[in-house]
Amino acid sequence: MRKRLFIITIGLVTNSAIAFAQQITESDFHTNTHPRVFVTLTDRPSILEKIKNVGWTKDIYDALKAEVDPIVAIHQKNPSFVISRMQMHWEPGKRYTHFYTEGNFIPRREGNAKYPTVRVTYGRAASNSVPLAPLDKIIPYGDGSLTKPSAEQTGIVKLTDTNVNMLSQLGQTVCYDTVPFTKTGLGTETTNRGFIHLAWKSSILYYLTGEKNYAKLSADILWNFVRGASQQEQVNPDWETRNGGNCFNGYLSFETLGDTRHFATLPLAYDMIYNYLYDEYFDSKQFKQGIPGEMWAPAHPEGKEWALECFEIMFKRLIENKLKRGGGLQGNWNMNEHQSAMLYALALDDDKYYADGKGRAYYVNQLIYGPTTKTHGAYLDVLRANIDPATGLWPEAPGGYGQGSIGQLVRFGFIYYKNGLDFLSKDPLLNKASGSMKQMLFPNGYVTNYGDASYTTMNTEQLELMMAYSHDKKDIVQERKFAELMKYASQRNLDNEFYYSLFFYLPEVPQVNGKSRLARTSYSSVYSLIFGRNNAPDYKDALAFTLMGFGKDTGHRQPNGMNMELYGRGHILAPDQGVGQDYWGADTHEYKINVAGHNTVSPNGKGADNEMPQNLEIVHAEPAVIDGGEPEKEISPNHQYVDAVNHFYTKEIRAEQRRMLSIIRTSPQTGYFVDIFRSVVIDGDNKYHDYIYHNMGVGAEMFSSSGEPLQLTNLPLDSLSGKGYRYFNTLGSLATDKAFFMDFHLGIDDTHMRMFMPEGEERIVYQLNSLFNHRYYESSLRKLPVPALLVRQQGEAWNKPFVVVYEPYGNGAEANIKSVYVGKTVAQEGVAKLTVEHKKSGRIDYIIHSIVPEKEADYMGIRFKGTYCVVSFDGDLLLSIYVGNGKSLSMNGLTVNSVSGEAFNALFELRNGVLSYNSDKEVIYSLTKNE
Repeated sequence: MRKRLFIITIGLVTNSAIAFAQQITESDFHTNTHPRVFVTLTDRPSILEKIKNVGWTKDIYDALKAEVDPIVAIHQKNPSFVISRMQMHWEPGKRYTHFYTEGNFIPRREGNAKYPTVRVTYGRAASNSVPLAPLDKIIPYGDGSLTKPSAEQTGIVKLTDTNVNMLSQLGQTVCYDTVPFTKTGLGTETTNRGFIHLAWKSSILYYLTGEKNYAKLSADILWNFVRGASQQEQVNPDWETRNGGNCFNGYLSFETLGDTRHFATLPLAYDMIYNYLYDEYFDSKQFKQGIPGEMWAPAHPEGKEWALECFEIMFKRLIENKLKRGGGLQGNWNMNEHQSAMLYALALDDDKYYADGKGRAYYVNQLIYGPTTKTHGAYLDVLRANIDPATGLWPEAPGGYGQGSIGQLVRFGFIYYKNGLDFLSKDPLLNKASGSMKQMLFPNGYVTNYGDASYTTMNTEQLELMMAYSHDKKDIVQERKFAELMKYASQRNLDNEFYYSLFFYLPEVPQVNGKSRLARTSYSSVYSLIFGRNNAPDYKDALAFTLMGFGKDTGHRQPNGMNMELYGRGHILAPDQGVGQDYWGADTHEYKINVAGHNTVSPNGKGADNEMPQNLEIVHAEPAVIDGGEPEKEISPNHQYVDAVNHFYTKEIRAEQRRMLSIIRTSPQTGYFVDIFRSVVIDGDNKYHDYIYHNMGVGAEMFSSSGEPLQLTNLPLDSLSGKGYRYFNTLGSLATDKAFFMDFHLGIDDTHMRMFMPEGEERIVYQLNSLFNHRYYESSLRKLPVPALLVRQQGEAWNKPFVVVYEPYGNGAEANIKSVYVGKTVAQEGVAKLTVEHKKSGRIDYIIHSIVPEKEADYMGIRFKGTYCVVSFDGDLLLSIYVGNGKSLSMNGLTVNSVSGEAFNALFELRNGVLSYNSDKEVIYSLTKNE
């Protein structure tokens, strides 16, 4: 940040923070000139050639100009029109420098600086925030009040989701309302972020074109902001003295996360226009003499070196705030803060140019190597402490913080590589993590919504960067590996606030023959989450489920009970709700993240406790469930199951639960799920157990087992009978012991889910609407109530388990199941039995699930010792027998036994009178002639 050399005496430095051994020296960086963080001047010809020859790159360039050029034109004629609309403490006497919180707000502001200071947001929460307005709708030299369209509600501001900067949407004719500062939420920071991002975009155009009008716009924005920030202290500057312990307040934001979300592109813009700032801007008439009457442009008698010191002060304060108030070794906070801190550090100059000896190498060493403290996790320490060596996954909700943090690890590694520091090839965990999210994918490419997340596709940013890195390293194998994973993205995501695609992405994704194959089962013990998949050439024909607890080692977990998601006909039909509008709302804590908002069973209407995690214990599974691995043997292409136990323990209740989820494929396009759920309270009365199911869509109808519409009563679900039940709206109810089915309409692609439940005693069925699921991937459904069903069974549900069959259909496949029922049989404790009868084919499936595998189960002439058995007939003709964890089976003249006495998994199929089998253990069988 200096071109002038400061003479310092290294031998006199005694500060231990400076004296620790550095692993990186200035000679390790590839250049000392600016620009350098993303690109150098020597990179410009190749980027211009890319813009000329690659269509999507030209589109990005054209969009940049279309957005920035109108504001540049205004700025040339009247720079005050632009800069006066930044959110600053403009008024003399109220140019605050010290900010103090009360709860989730910052009402106390003190101090008075010489120059306008950066306005810090009033509140913490993203909800009820005023969105960014067009430049001409923002109040010049305002008092913090913001404007919004009269017809638009305040809501969640999306911080880094898009390139689109509303500042350039000029000339709108809609009416705007004014919202006072104390009601703007994060609107202040969102607006300033818009300006900082405008400066970044303008600096890119300066880099590409050399036109100084772009540099001038960028410089005016940066200088106004940095000059103000350099006069400010971090929020709650005396927190550590007053309270002790860690503080999460930021420098220019309520949280340290706010600094990185809003102001991470500032050092990139500075890097791009550094030479313009030094050679022209700080020697200009405007800088020295000011613009009369404009608060943003006073005279600066202090001179150029002072101005550069303002950048040094602001950059170092932000970095130091991360080091001293950031996230520690665990969790995403540290990664999010590293995102901005590393860019500020890389934009600094050599250590020798600063009086305190702290420059680029010093801070990069701190960020990469540490030392790690309670408030700072060094990059390599965080990598090794968080990435699971078995799976390569980050230990937070995979669809959000999990893959977000993995993407950051890879991104940071790539940016360090571009600056001469290569960790991507040195640490195998980085390589493993970059492609690990495949384990958490549904066949349509969306990631499970386990935990505080949203349904999203696999983050392709790290795949793009790893392809670029592998291409640079001439590693064709790795490049193709990541190209295969890119096939799960519907398209390349070329929009990003940092413009990685413009600078780094390959012009085209390398051609590969097919997708990277999804495993039949995936398992993360850290998440306590199991994936089961029955794949197909067309993703619409695949079937998949998740079965999850909430692992004790998982961050941003939810107390969801023993939850499931179901996928069929190309869509996730049984969803997870994700988190609410924010982390503090009642809907989040009572419903969205708790049992009532999930697909599970609530004992006595109780919710789970996030402080008492529930790790699933896998009892049996076929194919095998391996932490981070794939099963070596798959018994049947048409069958699979997982059987697991959950200890539902809270401060209020102790219950045991066991759930078996299975997929049974009936044709290349069709199949169904079997869900058998047991639940019992072990420390008190079993008043009732509630089976709760949500299905995305636009509506549902209930039918008798014969297909007649059922007439429901108006008796509502008691909203006080379960945690979060007040968020259910009862559409109707029915007390019944008879079999029935529900037909749920997704409302997209003519897709449906049929839910069959055989007969059961002492049950009341409630058809419900639940809260909307704004975390779902189909935008047309996000604001609609989610259809749901709650089945309340009086007493225990262990020996009388919930037995449910789900059949997805539509979108190119017909419904096949005619009815689901329990045939004539003697009830056996610990044994669930059912029959699935199909419509046209004459197929009948007899299904047995037992939690007492040593006891012989007897159903429809089938005698079975083991855990799971599916016997399928076409009329009287045997089709197949699937056995999971079996010891023996006999039926119709066929007997099967384990030779060693060990339990076996096996598939028997009768084709043209010939019985074939596949087994993981040696078995002996006999078949009476003609059977």
